[in-house]
Amino acid sequence: MSQTCYLILDQGGQSSRALVINAMGQTLAHAAQAVATQTPDADRVEQCVEELVDSLQQVAEQAVAQLTPAQRDNLVAAALVTQRSSMLCWQRDNLEAITPVISWQDRRAHRWLVEQKINPQWFRHHTGLYPSAHYGASKMHWCLNQDDQVQQAFIEGNLMFGPLAGYLAARLTHSADVKVDPANAQRTGLYSLDHHDWDADLLQLFDIPRNLLPDIAYSCDHYGSLTLGDLTLPLQLVSGDQSAAIFAYGQPAEGTAYINAGTGAFVSALWHGTNYPEQLLRSIVYFAEQPQFVVEGTVNGAGSALNWAKNLLHLDDCDEQEDISINTGEVPLFINAVGGLGSPYWRANMVSSFVGQGSDQQKLLAVQDSIKFLLQSNLMVMQSHGFNLQKIVVSGGLSQSDVFCRRLADLTNTPVWRPEEVEASARGAAYLLAQQSKVGRAISAAKWSELAGTEFTPRQETQQALQQRFERWRAALQNRLNDFAA
Repeated sequence: MSQTCYLILDQGGQSSRALVINAMGQTLAHAAQAVATQTPDADRVEQCVEELVDSLQQVAEQAVAQLTPAQRDNLVAAALVTQRSSMLCWQRDNLEAITPVISWQDRRAHRWLVEQKINPQWFRHHTGLYPSAHYGASKMHWCLNQDDQVQQAFIEGNLMFGPLAGYLAARLTHSADVKVDPANAQRTGLYSLDHHDWDADLLQLFDIPRNLLPDIAYSCDHYGSLTLGDLTLPLQLVSGDQSAAIFAYGQPAEGTAYINAGTGAFVSALWHGTNYPEQLLRSIVYFAEQPQFVVEGTVNGAGSALNWAKNLLHLDDCDEQEDISINTGEVPLFINAVGGLGSPYWRANMVSSFVGQGSDQQKLLAVQDSIKFLLQSNLMVMQSHGFNLQKIVVSGGLSQSDVFCRRLADLTNTPVWRPEEVEASARGAAYLLAQQSKVGRAISAAKWSELAGTEFTPRQETQQALQQRFERWRAALQNRLNDFAA
């Protein structure tokens, strides 16, 4: 039985992590380091480039140091997954960063983007996305027109910019050239789904020269080699966190929705045919000879909404609460527009608000429920277009709450399964590497999903009250949407 191992680097919003996972899906080593986020103003979210690079190098070395000599000998390849829409600008000649990492949560270019009056259907046809300041293109345009150092580098012919993933891969491998995978390239809003390259019309729309962007490779490709002490390890996969997460427990199953709930919450499902729901995204999750797509819904405010509530309500603990008098009409509802209202409504500049009065604990419950209500709204769109929902698989930090899982099962009337192994992005990347390995393929496909977990089944005694609360929330949100459009 093969013990082939893979090193997975996972750069998230709150931490950099490194895991060593073998071809059977077992985690052999784990290291993590917290990273900071700066918010210079309400629309700006940034991270320090050097902190991300250094933290990834450190956790990679720490994880490898935990291995036995035999495990180390069986370590054959590495992968890197990152937040998809984060980007930065750097100097072409030496990879020195010019800007901080501009997070996917950053919306500094929102006003400019609205003024362009981009046709959403046209944009979605080209990119699979909706026009949004969360994606990289408007951030790149902003940097070219607002940042003096970026402008100077452009004049000197020494400017490049692009997704965080490509830059980190080059820095960690000391590569001279930067290239990026399709999943991260798509999240710039400059990638053509038809041609699988940077799109000339989109580049013109955002006034971005093609030569400032890195080349696009396959998801599994040679991105350079990591040096970890006396060990040299090829970096053979680069992907987005949510793109990799859907493969966390093997090949995605029909009728299963995959929810990864961290800073944001994302729900994905395999999709066949051309009847893609217009309110949702069509996302590349893996590209080898042919691309693999899912339909994806986006909730911008998940963990970030809980942090928002913690600061607003001055609460020390935002753990999921059991039901607090949800049968009373006095319990407030929460219109969750933290980070902008995402799918299926797409109102980027809506402001979050409570509807009704209640205690701080009840308001916290309202924020927690709003995350599930938005996920259910996306699932309902999928179901209205023929998706036969039979099971929900959850991962990410919020999935560690039993209450979150129970209430999600009750609300959707669907069994929710939470595996014991919840590092979905890292596991998915390891699975994809295993599928590329002739040694790992035979056992990984058969064994990968054979992991222990907890199933939460819908509870009839609580479904009615929660469903009524959801319908009240939908009505309140519709009123806000009507006011927003007026």
